[in-house]
Amino acid sequence: MIRRAITGMQHVGGFALLVGIWFLAGPAFASDTVCRPNDNLAVVAAELDKTIIAGMRGNRVPGVSVALIRDGRLVWAKGYGHTNSFFDSAVSADTVFPVASLGKPVTAYTFLKLVEAGRVRIDAPLAPQLKRRWLPATPQNDSITAFQLLTHQSGLGNAIRSRKRSLKFPPGTSFSYSGVGYMYLQEAVAQRSGMTFENAVQSLALAPAGMTSSSFTHIVSPNPAAAGHTPLRTPVIIFGVFIGIVFAALLLPFLVLHRLIARKWLPSARAVAAYVAACGGMATAVMTYMTGRGPGFFFGGIGCLLLLATFVTWLALHKLRPASSPAGILLTGLLAVGLPALLVLANWQRPMPLPNVDERDGNAAASFRSTAPDLARFLVHVMHEAQARPAGLVAKMLVPAVSTGPRSGWGLGFGIYEAANDRIVWHRGSSPAYQSVLAMCPRQGYGVVVLSNATDGEDLVKAVAARALGGTAPWDEN
Repeated sequence: MIRRAITGMQHVGGFALLVGIWFLAGPAFASDTVCRPNDNLAVVAAELDKTIIAGMRGNRVPGVSVALIRDGRLVWAKGYGHTNSFFDSAVSADTVFPVASLGKPVTAYTFLKLVEAGRVRIDAPLAPQLKRRWLPATPQNDSITAFQLLTHQSGLGNAIRSRKRSLKFPPGTSFSYSGVGYMYLQEAVAQRSGMTFENAVQSLALAPAGMTSSSFTHIVSPNPAAAGHTPLRTPVIIFGVFIGIVFAALLLPFLVLHRLIARKWLPSARAVAAYVAACGGMATAVMTYMTGRGPGFFFGGIGCLLLLATFVTWLALHKLRPASSPAGILLTGLLAVGLPALLVLANWQRPMPLPNVDERDGNAAASFRSTAPDLARFLVHVMHEAQARPAGLVAKMLVPAVSTGPRSGWGLGFGIYEAANDRIVWHRGSSPAYQSVLAMCPRQGYGVVVLSNATDGEDLVKAVAARALGGTAPWDEN
């Protein structure tokens, strides 16, 4: 039994030395064992401190927030590190993190409340129940049910930024994780509730669960939210690919235009500089369109800063050692590129903070923002409701509705893993700059939420969640 609950929200500032890779390797339990945590919460907290601090250092993760559930209640939460690697702003237990797909179970719960209220049916084709179409009118599109959307059997894909919403397979015939399917549920929630999606979620899910710091559209906190971090290599590589494509695609038109204006094929250094700058601007615009305002502006901004550094270095070298021949200009250019390149290579793995951008309408598949304690409250709320009404729809969130492997499946909004001693109900959240996981064992009343603000935080959040639950982590069994 739990002898005491640690309810203080504490902060461990800075980073500690790596205390051993053993903590990150995961606990040495049988492969089919989950949910056997140590009942001494103080011991668990001390172990998590070591695991998290070592993992943050080893994986270059600036900040982590954790919450634990025991006996069906939130008993402990803590923040580690910093919200932004460039500023000394501490992560607390109540720091808001963008948690991406962890909003899908919240969306599922909201939809199920509408089903219980008789506003929509779960087992009938969804399109005829809506006043406005969301998918093109085809027999297969019109046959998709909410049940298939909730359990990722609709055939819709996971490219949530794409406007093309075609089916990968006939609805109900296979399993494929689908963010687009949850965007369809979002539209259904808005139409059948008569509210905006955000207001419906707040009213039907967040308020009943006591989640006061969560939203699909904006940051609900007076304190700084956690900025996502990605290694410098990511924006450099992405920007390099985009500007390379734009440069190659427009090179011939540029040379022809230069020939018509300047009456010669070989462009001047000034013309080349203007052309590369224009390519950088176009690459930034394309990335912004494809990845969203925050990442697009960030990736493009990093790239344009590197271009600016290259041009400044080139001008300085050219002034110090004039070179008018093509070979001299080329050598100067290589030196100009080389110096910023050395700077990039020296910081290749450094976490770079991404800007937080509000979502005006929200995105059920990707834009949820919350805290570790709020998400733990949601798990507790679902756990208690399922126990109180075992025949209700919410209880069906915690049992497999479709099989995806020998011991794995998917319920109405959660992944399910059947172990020898218990059932683990889980979901992961992954985005370009954040990694997170939540999991619970409803029969025993255990649960954990782990949030991180770095691309490279995946291994860490898995290891922390596994250690908190006292078993292996079946996060990839889907």
